[in-house]
Amino acid sequence: MTNRELNKRLASLAALREAHRPDTEWVAASHARLMGAIGAPERVQRALPIRLPRTGFWPRLNFALRPVMALFLVSGFGAFGWIAGAGAMLGSVPGDALYGLKTATERAQITFTADEAAKSYLKLEFVGRRVNEVASLAEAGSAQDRSVERAVNELENGIKGIATSLQAVRAAGSDQNTTSVAKAVDRKVAEVRAVLGKTKTLLGAGAQKRVLAVESLADDVSLQAVNVLVSLAPVAPSEDVASRVQEKIDSAERKIEVASTQGADEARAAIAAAKEALRSNDYAGAMSKVQESNAIVAEELSEAVVEPVGPEAEPNGSTSTGEIRAID
Repeated sequence: MTNRELNKRLASLAALREAHRPDTEWVAASHARLMGAIGAPERVQRALPIRLPRTGFWPRLNFALRPVMALFLVSGFGAFGWIAGAGAMLGSVPGDALYGLKTATERAQITFTADEAAKSYLKLEFVGRRVNEVASLAEAGSAQDRSVERAVNELENGIKGIATSLQAVRAAGSDQNTTSVAKAVDRKVAEVRAVLGKTKTLLGAGAQKRVLAVESLADDVSLQAVNVLVSLAPVAPSEDVASRVQEKIDSAERKIEVASTQGADEARAAIAAAKEALRSNDYAGAMSKVQESNAIVAEELSEAVVEPVGPEAEPNGSTSTGEIRAID
């Protein structure tokens, strides 16, 4: 490119710049607006004031404790919700949404308990819950409901678990622990039998038969517990063992009263032999005869299920109100 051509292009560019130069009046007006904005006072948003406490001890203490009280209220509502949920879970029965969680929690407790004696006490507590569930459903009029059948099955399994735990404690080798657990088993079974005695009158024939089978199982476990005490007579006081054997004899005699006459004589003969063995301090022989009598009566009762007709008659001639007390 020659100098002449270069000068010609530069002249063209200069002309183009002049053609697109902003209007001087617009530039002056814009400049004035910008300078005016720069020179205006700053507008700062006013911050919210911090309300300091008034002078004095109590106002200052109240001010300082506000965050603590807020945290306490939040924690309290959370704890209340948890307690309410736990209470609902513990009060659930077969058929409720929370019942599966309840039984799963119980199984976890047993699984993570290493000591056999402690595990036995847990199972005894859970058996108490099972019999209360049967009673609750019976009182609610769920005689034909499948929930009753499930509740009775759960109770039966719980009682079987008690028998297994009793043997496990005995196998562990501690006579003291075995004696304590055997006594607890015998006491719990007596409570279970008392609740079932009132509950079964509220149920239909099919459910009554199932309850009678569970009662028979409970009696067997109770007899096992007393037999364990008999085998540990040097550890357990002989007076205690003798009184428990006597209780089993008395219980067997009461069962004979409600049995049919078909096997009553045979059962009474077995009880007479049990009493004679007890007088001779033959606790094992007495318990063997009690078991024989109970087996005869259980067979009779299984064939004679009575439909509920009203309040249950008590041994003293009075009538029960049907109220069933919960057991722990």
